[in-house]
Amino acid sequence: MKRQLYTEDHEAFRAVVRTFLEKEVLPHYAQWEKDGIVSREAWLAAGRQGLLGLAVEEEHGGGGNPDFRYASVLAEEFTRAAAPDSPSACTTTSSAPTSPSSPPRSSAAAGCPASAPARSSPPSR
Repeated sequence: MKRQLYTEDHEAFRAVVRTFLEKEVLPHYAQWEKDGIVSREAWLAAGRQGLLGLAVEEEHGGGGNPDFRYASVLAEEFTRAAAPDSPSACTTTSSAPTSPSSPPRSSAAAGCPASAPARSSPPSR
């Protein structure tokens, strides 16, 4: 069954997030897990793509979009990238970036077993 929650704009945003994850996150994920921290360069790249502060007013440097569905798309795609085949992976609310003051944590920092990637939400159905 096709979900009716998201519009074409949301799906276009999803494509941007997936591309970002494929190019800027997944190639470095194992190293970040080892280091226990996400690189500053990744945060800067996320900012350039408009993936930080989605609901923060534009005059304060955010996206100015209070539509929670964009944050949901972001969380879904981060979840899919971190653990595409693992519905029982750990859950954390900070694996989808929202601002530089609340960076995504590695699974180790979230208190998960080393083999379980940090997750922000259950997989979409």
